[in-house]
Amino acid sequence: MSSALYHAQALQGRSPDGRPLFALPALELPPGVHLVLGDEGTGKTTLLRLLAGEFPAHVGQAVLCGHDLHQAPAAYRQDVAWFDPANTAWEQTVVNDLWAEQSIRFARWNAELLEDLAQALGLQEHRAKPMYMLSTGSRRKALTAAALASGAALTLLDMPFAALDAGACRVLREVLADCADHPTRAFVVADYAAPTGVAVQQRIELGS
Repeated sequence: MSSALYHAQALQGRSPDGRPLFALPALELPPGVHLVLGDEGTGKTTLLRLLAGEFPAHVGQAVLCGHDLHQAPAAYRQDVAWFDPANTAWEQTVVNDLWAEQSIRFARWNAELLEDLAQALGLQEHRAKPMYMLSTGSRRKALTAAALASGAALTLLDMPFAALDAGACRVLREVLADCADHPTRAFVVADYAAPTGVAVQQRIELGS
C-alpha cells in the first residue's frame, strides 16, 4: 500500500488570465520534504494553492489523510498549513495573536517548537507588533514559524528563504533537514533552487 499522505490526479495549473502553466496527471506526497522548483511564472505558487485546496475545479481528485477535497473540503483544508506570503488578511494582526489563532485551528499545534523558532529566527522583539510593521523578511519568518509549528499533515512553504538574513536561512535549512525524517508530515517547499543539506523525497520541476 502507498505511504502517501496526499494523492491526487489531474492537477491543472493556470495563470490568473487562464493561461495553462502545467498539468500533472498524478501526484503522491509521502512524509518528508518535497521540492517544487521552477523559474518565475512557471506556476510554483499556483501548485501550492492547488495542494491547499483553493482551486478544486482544477483538480480531478485530491485526497489528504483520507479526506477528499471535493466531498469533504473543510476536513481536507483543516490539515493543510498554507500561509500565502502575498495574503494581506493578517496586516492588522499582532504576531502573537496570529500564532494564538493558529494554535486553536490546528489540533497538533506544537507550542514548544514555535517558541524555539521564535527565538532562533529573532522574532521575540516583534511578537507584540502587527504584521504590517514587520519587514518583508520578518513577516515571512512569522508565517513560516506558524506553518512549521502547525503540526499539519501537509505544510506548504512558498519561497521561505526570500528576504531572510543568513542566520535565519541557516536555521530554516536545519529545521527542514529535520523535517525530512518526519514520519507523519509532508512538507512542500517551492523555490528557485533546492536548499543545501536537505534530503528530499521528490523534486517537481515546472517549466522544464
